[in-house]
Amino acid sequence: MPTANGIIRGLKKAGFVFDRQAKGSHEIWYNPVTTRRTTAPNHSGYPEGNPKGDP
Repeated sequence: MPTANGIIRGLKKAGFVFDRQAKGSHEIWYNPVTTRRTTAPNHSGYPEGNPKGDP
């Protein structure tokens, strides 16, 4: 199961930089090269597989 630190490490490796804190335990990350933003939850317990966590 991926950890919060592992996800953040992957975002940084892909060129994303921390933009701002979002609602609750989520963060907004921004990629200045592609001008894209993504939301990353910053808590434990990420399911593997698809976003719903179904096997």
